Amino acid sequence: MKPITNSHLLGYIGECVVAKYFGATMSKDRYDDEKDMTLPDGSFAEVKTQNRFKRINAFTVDADKSSNLNKCLTVDKLFFVEFDWSDKIRIWDCVDRTYFITKTMYGLDRVCWPIQKMLLIHTYANPKLAYEMRKLSKSKEFK
Repeated sequence: MKPITNSHLLGYIGECVVAKYFGATMSKDRYDDEKDMTLPDGSFAEVKTQNRFKRINAFTVDADKSSNLNKCLTVDKLFFVEFDWSDKIRIWDCVDRTYFITKTMYGLDRVCWPIQKMLLIHTYANPKLAYEMRKLSKSKEFK
């Protein structure tokens, strides 16, 4: 099995936040190609944990990882767990899966879902957890 990376830990934290909020059951297989969790109503959910791509006000996934994108498009619910410089952690529901693709300043293709197509489900303050999430992030914003 591959070692646990900071990205894996960050994703796991986001999944735990969503699972606790909804009372969901997380997948036992961290490489589940169908879902991250099952919600109490039996529907499947995928969770992405990240800070917002501010230039375009959207959440994103790597366009080159087709299995990742496929999960985002085929699960019943797609949630984004957002962290930033504040102590707040937010759960967003991507209610419209219509996306566009953009290039980062490093030339990487990103699939983007605008924040305007999201529904803010929950916000809570947790200074320690928000700090840990920033510490685990690969984002240059927090370095």
